[in-house]
Amino acid sequence: MQENSASAKNNAPREGSPLALAIYAFFGVAIIVVGLFVLRAQMTGDHFEMSGPMLDYSDETGEGAALSPAALPPVHPPAEALSEGEEQAAHEPTSVRVMATAQDRAIDMDALLTAMLDRLGQPKAASQPLRDRLSVTLEQGRSDAYIDTFLNAAITRGDIEPPLALTTVAGRLDTDTLLETLVLATDSFETAAHRAFASARPHELRPTDSFAGLSLHYYGHPLAHDLIAGANEDRASLADAEVGQVVSIPAF
Repeated sequence: MQENSASAKNNAPREGSPLALAIYAFFGVAIIVVGLFVLRAQMTGDHFEMSGPMLDYSDETGEGAALSPAALPPVHPPAEALSEGEEQAAHEPTSVRVMATAQDRAIDMDALLTAMLDRLGQPKAASQPLRDRLSVTLEQGRSDAYIDTFLNAAITRGDIEPPLALTTVAGRLDTDTLLETLVLATDSFETAAHRAFASARPHELRPTDSFAGLSLHYYGHPLAHDLIAGANEDRASLADAEVGQVVSIPAF
């Protein structure tokens, strides 16, 4: 027993021997490396898991920086800033644009509205109540939403009758198409970009659809509403149609 203990003691590296120095050096370097690794993680704000690769959140200069959501690059580049005039025009009610164009071109708005509604299937005598109310909202520069509420409330009360071509599946006045038609009318219908296609297309009806609106959507102007109506059992309007029903948009 004493011989084995003596043998093990003789085999142990002696202090100051090359083997002992190598072992001490190895452990010393390992401790320094681990210490630097932990110190760098604390200084740069990196977070990592020992089970996975370390993520490098260094900035372009190579210097570590704390990562925050605000520091992340945007997924999409920011939109180009609009000028003050462009931003104002983007939020400008249709009524303001229409009246500005009418004033610049010295357009008689009552004559324009009469002719426009006549081309949408409502003769002059029948369109008077609608023209009167629409003229007031245009002169006051009312918003599109206000005009929609105002005119449809008058229809509900029975004060005005909407043009059949502008009556939606839900039985409301299609004010979006009405106002867009006004814009086209002040710019002259002849300048509208007409679209054409060679064969008929099916369209599944939504609550907001009207014949004039479909004409505007598919052809680029609202005046071919009668063409679409004629291709669909000569319906006078879509008020008696159902949501989800398929209508035909004829070639134009």
